[in-house]
This record gives sequence, structure tokens and C-alpha cells, in this order.
Amino acid sequence: MIKAGAIDGLSIGYRTIEAEKFNNTGRILHKLELWEVSLVTFPMLPQARVSSLADAEGDLAQELAAALNAARHEMLT
Repeated sequence: MIKAGAIDGLSIGYRTIEAEKFNNTGRILHKLELWEVSLVTFPMLPQARVSSLADAEGDLAQELAAALNAARHEMLT
């Protein structure tokens, strides 16, 4: 689906631990807990996009799974 161009958005779920207001227009996230990352067609934040794809099939999924497992392990320790 990514190669075909049907999906290139990201939905990122997290819990904010530490943030500060930024120019009354947003905030800067200093520390958060990553809960989930999903590929979507229409992301809430237009800039949340996949910018590259691994050459070998499965590489991107394996890298994402490894990153999520590391984040999960970090949360639990």
C-alpha cells in the first residue's frame, strides 16, 4: 500500500510527560511515552508522513517493530 501511494500518513499515539507552551500556538514535547504508531491514509497532522521505504520487503515493518518493542521495554523498566 505504501509503494502504491495509497498510504503515506502516520498516526502516533503517545502520553505527554513533559511539555512547554510554544508562542501560544502549540507546545514543545520534551518527554513522552510512545504508545503506538499506525500507517493511515489521512493523518491528523499533515506533516506526519512516511518519507522513505526500505528496499527489501519486510524491512520497514521489522524496523518499526524493533523500535516499538524497544519503546515498550523502556516504558516497562
